[in-house]
Amino acid sequence: MENFDRIAIMTAGGAFLGAALVQFFGGGPTQLLGAFLGAIFGLLSGLYVSR
Repeated sequence: MENFDRIAIMTAGGAFLGAALVQFFGGGPTQLLGAFLGAIFGLLSGLYVSR
């Protein structure tokens, strides 16, 4: 897990961008869902990049 920092940063960034995108299109309770999906996408991207 030498690339743990990179994966954690990409996961947090994905959660932020997912929530910000949902907020841009109206917000509401679906903002948590956007953050969750963004975090998953960021985690998968971080794992892919760190190989």
